[in-house]
Amino acid sequence: MENVHHNGNNLDKFEKPFFCKLTLSYGYAVELEGSGELTVAMMRYYKSELISAEIGLLCTSIGQFAFENCRSLTDVIILDSVTSIGVSAFQNCQNLKGIIIPNSVTIIGDYAFSYCKRFINIIIPDSVIFIGSCAFRYCKNLVNVSIGNNVKKIMSSTLSDCINLRNVKIGNSVTSIGIYAFYNCSSLTNINIPSGVTSINYGAFYGCRSLTSINIPSGITEIGMFVFRDCTSLTTINITNAVTDIDGHVFKDCANLIRVAIPDSVISIGYNAFENCSSLESITSLATTAGN
Repeated sequence: MENVHHNGNNLDKFEKPFFCKLTLSYGYAVELEGSGELTVAMMRYYKSELISAEIGLLCTSIGQFAFENCRSLTDVIILDSVTSIGVSAFQNCQNLKGIIIPNSVTIIGDYAFSYCKRFINIIIPDSVIFIGSCAFRYCKNLVNVSIGNNVKKIMSSTLSDCINLRNVKIGNSVTSIGIYAFYNCSSLTNINIPSGVTSINYGAFYGCRSLTSINIPSGITEIGMFVFRDCTSLTTINITNAVTDIDGHVFKDCANLIRVAIPDSVISIGYNAFENCSSLESITSLATTAGN
């Protein structure tokens, strides 16, 4: 009999489509009936005992808080009918081993997977156009992240406090990196910022203590406050001719920063921009205005 493939799962094409199937820790299997959004109300009796879930073709969205705090949940399969994953949908699922986001998903809400501490790899497909704030915050064992080519903004704290994050691929449509986006990603050694990025906001790479180098795209005109603060492994930085403003505390506590070249496009350097850069040997600047 011919099979149809959905998100890595072989389903008999004559099998009746389903909404959601749950496996509970005491051996029971439950099939939820419905269509459209899987809501937190539908899940309220099963959260404490849930160990696995298969979200079927009759489900089009995973609602806010639907699986929040399902601490025994280890495995989730999402078939390719789901278009959105809501706010805090899987927040604090501390034993969830990973997730495959299907190509049907377009929106990942705020805090959707925060505190999912067993995640190692995340691939965000090109179908996704929006990833909310703190979506993967505190995924402390996350190592590799690939962000698809249709995400326009990396929102605030999207990957903050992912202390084992080492590799990030940012899609080429990203234009903005938000406040504290990679805060305290202390194992991140390098990151390639796409050429289309025009803003790097407050504290975006604050505390990335393993970051040794960074490219600043030519579209950046202002480097926001605290952007590279406490990047203690950063040794050199090249600032492009498009930059006009370096805000306060940008390189504060970059203890191994040796050389900085500031182009003549820079007209303002903020207060304490290089405070506690104890290894700084040379700074070349033609900036016309400097802070104290």
